[in-house]
Amino acid sequence: MENDWYEFVEYGTNKPLPIFLQRNGFSHEAALYIRDHARTYVVDSGDKKYQIKNSLFLCGNISVVTEAEDIRINNPDLFVD
Repeated sequence: MENDWYEFVEYGTNKPLPIFLQRNGFSHEAALYIRDHARTYVVDSGDKKYQIKNSLFLCGNISVVTEAEDIRINNPDLFVD
């Protein structure tokens, strides 16, 4: 079991997907929403690397969509079809 207190304090979790999302600009709340709907919106590229499906922009959660639009401007490779 990994015991990285820095990540837990910084990100509020020790789960790799929410940490990855927050490192890429998503808020804690948006990261949890995406984590809860990971089967629909996340592609696991392996080794704790993920890509977000463009269908996230149609999820209906306005704050998540707004954040994703801003993040896509600076990190377009994070999103896939």
